[in-house]
Amino acid sequence: MNPGGIRSDLVYAASGSEGDGVVTYGEAFTVQPFTNMMNVVDLTGARLIAALQQQVSGSNEASPKILQVSQGLTYTLDMTKSGAARLVVGSVRLNGVAIDPAASYRVAMNEFLAGGGDGFPALGQGTNKLVGASDLDLFNAYLAAHSSPAAPLAPPATNRITIIK
Repeated sequence: MNPGGIRSDLVYAASGSEGDGVVTYGEAFTVQPFTNMMNVVDLTGARLIAALQQQVSGSNEASPKILQVSQGLTYTLDMTKSGAARLVVGSVRLNGVAIDPAASYRVAMNEFLAGGGDGFPALGQGTNKLVGASDLDLFNAYLAAHSSPAAPLAPPATNRITIIK
């Protein structure tokens, strides 16, 4: 998810009478109101690494745009360096396995990012594009499938991205 597409925090504490951890449709809409269509594309490991470098280089160097990545993808940004060198390339891993620059990875993102928006041209180079439902509909379906008022979804660990300052 691109940081510009997230318009509000999604907090665990109840904002009304619904109880802690329960997310209403209105809260979900407030977080991501653009209803972008989700795209799934094939990216080489090299293009995935380039996209992660683009968070902190080029048009995003002065004001980094940190992508919100899925569980399993981890990496380190060293903000004491400049440009693309801020990404510690050897730290980029999927489920603990180093990203292979020559391998192909199936990556989901919203249509804005799939078009190279927000200074991420590497994401616009994906192939075999599949267009699905809106991000808001999929987010709500995920919440419905993985939580209930009696068993709300707990916030995940925030150990996907390590930032060295």
